[in-house]
Amino acid sequence: MTILTSPTVVGIDVAKAEIVVYRSDLQTIDTVKNDRAALKRWLKT
Repeated sequence: MTILTSPTVVGIDVAKAEIVVYRSDLQTIDTVKNDRAALKRWLKT
């Protein structure tokens, strides 16, 4: 039996004020303030 899988696509838009991350596997868009503390918090999720 063949298991069909689809690749996960991650798109990242980096701007001065924020970073926007899209994940195709979860179909989510996360917006994170572009500073060290906010990015650390987001990476822990």
